[in-house]
Amino acid sequence: MSVVVLILLGLATIGIVWKPWASSPVLLSEEEVVRGVLVQYPGEVVSTLLENDAYVIQVQRVKGLYELRADTDKGAITSIKRLEVVVPDAILPDVVEPTKNHTIDTDKGSTALITGDEAIALSLKQVPGTVQEMEFRGKDESGYYLVEIDTDDGREAVVQVNGISGVIMSVTWDDNDSHDNEDSQDD
Repeated sequence: MSVVVLILLGLATIGIVWKPWASSPVLLSEEEVVRGVLVQYPGEVVSTLLENDAYVIQVQRVKGLYELRADTDKGAITSIKRLEVVVPDAILPDVVEPTKNHTIDTDKGSTALITGDEAIALSLKQVPGTVQEMEFRGKDESGYYLVEIDTDDGREAVVQVNGISGVIMSVTWDDNDSHDNEDSQDD
């Protein structure tokens, strides 16, 4: 009898530890994950790829192309990366000539700079007006654009735009009265 009890105890222990009847986690289908991503980030799905335990989904949105990673068990978005910036032609000024999209080589690979036109468009979103001048400063990944804008109410702003990310780093407002006085002294 003790042998039977030991065998039953052994089987019970194996059953508790192994749990063959327990269900394995249910993974979401590609369609379910994409649907969940599009609820949070509407756009057009360009591609979907299953990579290890996550779906890599490229979504084209109004402001650019994004790569989103979502886990397969809950569909939760684990990372978002912007791959391209889209600048509508309607907001680009006609007075600025197109510039090349420069590339910086670093020890981590090459990094694409935003174009001068993109820097202007981003600046005009922050400070509406007329672009007077644009220049790029810096020679490495810490480079930035300075965009000088005259507003409709007569003020002048200089917008500093990060050359890699396109983030507005600062907006500096010039006092036109001091420029007018300097100009009159030169005459």
